[in-house]
Amino acid sequence: MKSKIIRVGTSLGLIIPAALAKDINLQIGTQIEVTENSNKELVVKKVTNVRQGWAEAFKKYAQNEQELLIPDYLLKEAEAYL
Repeated sequence: MKSKIIRVGTSLGLIIPAALAKDINLQIGTQIEVTENSNKELVVKKVTNVRQGWAEAFKKYAQNEQELLIPDYLLKEAEAYL
């Protein structure tokens, strides 16, 4: 798929065709990482949220506080370093 580089203020922007954006679920505000590989090619990757699902996990934990998210022995080991 061909695209264009456009001027956005004093920067440059990349036009991503709508069909491609839909296929990989890109939306306004989606974070991307732009790098250059060893062949001097531009590589654009969607940033994955490493904390995805944490909100739901903490909500579940708050409803059932008897279940520990971190095993007791790890907490004791961590306290030894404080």
